[in-house]
Amino acid sequence: MVVTASDIHRRATFNFDDLQFSSDYDPLQAYAQSKLATIAFTLELADRFEDTEITANCFHPGFIPSTNLFRDAPIWIRAMIRAAAIIPGIGTTQQEGAQRLCKLITAPEFGKKTGMYVTGDGITSPSTEATDPENRQRLWEISAGLVDVDPDWP
Repeated sequence: MVVTASDIHRRATFNFDDLQFSSDYDPLQAYAQSKLATIAFTLELADRFEDTEITANCFHPGFIPSTNLFRDAPIWIRAMIRAAAIIPGIGTTQQEGAQRLCKLITAPEFGKKTGMYVTGDGITSPSTEATDPENRQRLWEISAGLVDVDPDWP
C-alpha cells in the first residue's frame, strides 16, 4: 500500500481534542494535520503488519502548484499558489510527482520495505510528531472508534 502524504505535515501537531477541526477551522492547518495523520497512521499500519507480506509506505509527491488542491483555501493562499505555478523552478510538475509514486511502487531498492516516508530525496524521516508511538497509538484508537472497528485489529 502506498499513501500520498506531504511535507506540510511538518508544520502540524496533533490536536487530539479536536481532530476534525469542529472549532477554529483553518484550511491550511487542517490539511497539514491530515497529512500528519496520514503518515502516523501509515507507520502504525506498517508496524502492525510487520511480519506479513503487506507493506505500507507513504510519499510526498512534491509541491505541485498546477493542481486544484487549494481551490477552497482563502484567496490569498490561492493567489500565492497561482503565482508559484507560473514561476519557473518553483514546485514540482505533475509528471515528476507521478514518477515518485511509480518509483516507490516499482523500484527494486524499495522492494519489501515498509514504514517508509519517501520524498524527492528518497527515504526520509518524517516529523517526530508522526513517528511518536503514543501519537500513532492514540490516532489508531480514535480512528477505530470513528469507524466502529476493534482497535486491537489486526
